[in-house]
Amino acid sequence: MSNDRVMEERLTEIEKLLRQYRQELLLTQEKNIRLERELILVMGKVEEYSAILPKPEVDYELDLAREEQREEYERKRDLERNKREVVETIELKVDSELAFTKQDIEYYYELQPKARNAAIMLARGYTTGEMERITGVTNTTVRSRIGRLMVRFGTKNKNQLALKLRQIFEHLKIDIEKEVLYETKVSNVG
Repeated sequence: MSNDRVMEERLTEIEKLLRQYRQELLLTQEKNIRLERELILVMGKVEEYSAILPKPEVDYELDLAREEQREEYERKRDLERNKREVVETIELKVDSELAFTKQDIEYYYELQPKARNAAIMLARGYTTGEMERITGVTNTTVRSRIGRLMVRFGTKNKNQLALKLRQIFEHLKIDIEKEVLYETKVSNVG
C-alpha cells in the first residue's frame, strides 16, 4: 500500500503545481491584455499628436542644390579619372620610344581574327559601344576581348593598349584605316 500512497501524494503535488501554473498563466494573460490596451492608447495619442504637428516643408531649392553638388562631384571625379588615364598613357609613351617588344609583335601575328578585329578597332580609337555595334556582339564580349588583349600585351588599361597597338602598327607599316575587319555585322565600317 505504500506504493499507492506515494502515487497519490505525487498526483496531489502535480495537481497543485498544475493549478499554480494555470493561475500564473491567467495572470500573465491579464497583464498582456492590459499592456496591449495601453499600447493601443499610446499609439492613438501618437497619431493625434502627429496630426496636430505641422508637416515638414519640402525645400526644392535645397534638393536642387544637392543634385547640382552631386553632379559637380561626379564631373570632377570623371575628369580626375580621365587625367589619370592620360598621365598613364603619357608615362607609357615616355617609358621608351618604342613601348613594345619583339614578343608583342609575335603576339599580334598570333591573334585570332576576332581578337585582331578588336585590336584594329582599339587602335582606330573606337569605343566599346562602337565595337559592339560594328561586330554585333555584346558589350561583355567586347570588354572580355579587350581584357584578354590587355593581359597579352601587358598593359594596365584600354588607352595604354590602344597606344601600344598603334605603335606596333606604325612599326609594321600597317595602315589601320585601310585594314579590313574580319566578319563584321556592319559591312561599311570605315
